[in-house]
Amino acid sequence: MNTTLGFIQNVRLTGARRGGLLVGAFTRDTRLANVIAAGGGTMLQNGASSGRGGNVVQNATFANAPRDDVFQQITGAALAVSDRGPKLMMNILGLNAHFGLVNNSVFGRYVPYYENVAADTPLLVEDAHADPRFSDNPLVVRDPGVRFYAGFPVRSREGRPLGTLCVIDRAPWRLDPARVSLLEALARQVSLLLELRRNRLELAERRAAAALEQFFDVSLDLFCTADSTGHFRALNPAWERTLGFTPEELRARPVVELVHPEDRERTAREAAALYGERDVTVDFENRYLHKNGGYLTLQWSGRRAGELIYATARDVTAERERERALAESEGRLRAVLDGMAEGVVVQAASGGIIDANPAAEGILGLSRAQIEGRTSLDPRWRATREDGTDFPGQDHPAMVALRTGAPVTGALMGVHKPSGEVTWIRIDARPLHREGEAAAHAVVATFRDVTEDRRAAERARQLSQQERLVTTGTLAAGVGHEINNPLTYVLGNLEVAMEELRELGSGSASGRLLELVSTLDDARAGAERIRRIVRGLRALGRDDGPPVPTDVRTAVDLAVNMAMHELRQSATVRVDLGEVPPVLADESRLTQVFVNLLVNAAQAFRDRDPSRNRVTVSVRRDRRTVVVSVADNGPGIAPEVLPRIYDPFFTTKPVGVGTGLGLAISHSIVSALAGELLCESTPGEGTTFHVRLPTAASASLIPGALSSGAVQGRPACSSWTTSRTWSARSPGCCAPSTT
Repeated sequence: MNTTLGFIQNVRLTGARRGGLLVGAFTRDTRLANVIAAGGGTMLQNGASSGRGGNVVQNATFANAPRDDVFQQITGAALAVSDRGPKLMMNILGLNAHFGLVNNSVFGRYVPYYENVAADTPLLVEDAHADPRFSDNPLVVRDPGVRFYAGFPVRSREGRPLGTLCVIDRAPWRLDPARVSLLEALARQVSLLLELRRNRLELAERRAAAALEQFFDVSLDLFCTADSTGHFRALNPAWERTLGFTPEELRARPVVELVHPEDRERTAREAAALYGERDVTVDFENRYLHKNGGYLTLQWSGRRAGELIYATARDVTAERERERALAESEGRLRAVLDGMAEGVVVQAASGGIIDANPAAEGILGLSRAQIEGRTSLDPRWRATREDGTDFPGQDHPAMVALRTGAPVTGALMGVHKPSGEVTWIRIDARPLHREGEAAAHAVVATFRDVTEDRRAAERARQLSQQERLVTTGTLAAGVGHEINNPLTYVLGNLEVAMEELRELGSGSASGRLLELVSTLDDARAGAERIRRIVRGLRALGRDDGPPVPTDVRTAVDLAVNMAMHELRQSATVRVDLGEVPPVLADESRLTQVFVNLLVNAAQAFRDRDPSRNRVTVSVRRDRRTVVVSVADNGPGIAPEVLPRIYDPFFTTKPVGVGTGLGLAISHSIVSALAGELLCESTPGEGTTFHVRLPTAASASLIPGALSSGAVQGRPACSSWTTSRTWSARSPGCCAPSTT
């Protein structure tokens, strides 16, 4: 038996008193694998030397562990056996841990080891100085001066050598047989404890392997390994569930054959990168063949370890299809937005514009880059209301919709472009809500350029005026010629006849004569009414002049007489003309407004019943304005119709009854006079239109107009009647009926 005693260098013994004993377990490797000193934590890295006699300690697997109480108890037992106050250190091949140190002393730089670990019997050296085998050993002849060594084999259950349990001392001494037996028993205990530790480790490894295998089997993701030949090695069941091929079918074919032809070159590059560089992970996607002939998109992550590639893959086919469908949907939506004539902008919850279509760029006179990022509060915007006042950013329909969460429709705004041009737009804003959230996360504002519509309405108004002038001019000329001349001699003859009758009855007029005079007086009143109608027609035919101080009562009186034919068939008319100052207007244009309002009132009644239907015209002063109101007790106007009553060509009347221009023209006339045409209506109760016009309060408004005393309009009758009522039986404007 080879009993050569060797030494390990670079381990220093300190803190041991003279005659101190060192008890330890060492491996046969001459560089002692990973000796770790307790407390100080010093580590010596082992080399690869196998030593004389070959490596007989193989395949011993133990867990790295901190200092262990059980081994510390064995150390205490060894100390009790030696009875010389030693320090015990153990290090078993593969254990790589330092067990059972009694204190924190760091062991010296020379520690003997039991070279022939394969021996079955202990090695006992009572005095190394007396043993010629160690005569030149520096650990013996120099510090630390080892004199005594006893090494006891530590072997596995199968008989494999694991190391030694050794006792070292600086003084020579002899172990009696009883102590030798006890130390051998302690070595066997170390062997059993190491076996138990190994068994626990192997059991834990088996359990971990089983759990990993179970995870490998049940995972929905695709796990695999592949070798450098380009073939699969290991595949989990998810492959067959995903691609339809069995693992055997997949392993039988090169990986590249399963890849879509268009993706093979890129896949080869990624695999080459794994074998070309260390510690690199590749992530990419490609299409893999399914057993049904189609292809699935797989998302890969792979890394090389040794000669194998370890990779995971996930089927993202459905996800990519959804992304493609979403992209196509977004493309279609973008095409629709880009092709729309209406401007569209999308604003985030902050109010900032995040998208705009080309129509919005054209309408606003700004590029998309200039629009995006702006909010409606940006001072660079300049907007105007229809009445000419500023349109503040916080009142912008988009901001209102974001603030309230409700849509806003039909807002009219004049936008000042950078060129100075004003573009009129009508805006609708609709907030966008995420499911379950009350606050809007964005708003979509659509708007159209209504500048041309407004110009067209103005042109229609002008055209209507021209047509009206032509029509009424022709009518006035014809009526004036055909009616006024005969009317003159009719009135003249009536006056003569009445004068003659008065002279005949100057003495004692009979009742019959008086009745005849009364009849002729009624005829004269009727003729006077005809003259007033002719005068009204001439007024409508006259071209507009500049606004002058005008008495609205004259225009009201003319309008009532002109519309009486329509009114008396449907309702009882009451006129209340209060004392009012003149307004700046044109009498003919005001007459047209009042005629339109009166005719609309008459046509609003569903049945023609003058005893029940009423139309009331009143004139009053309200501070600096004169208000003319035309009210009826008809069916009223539906709420959904009310916002459109001033739109050109909009009408609810039957075909042939109305053109839809009356209120539009009236609104335009009143607005041009700096006035307002307002409507109040309650379904089932009636409608009232108010014409509110500013007074001609001073001569400075129209130089010379008031100073000369020129007020357009004269009473149609010899004196104003404060309150008058016409019924179907009233013979004339100045013959009020009893009310």
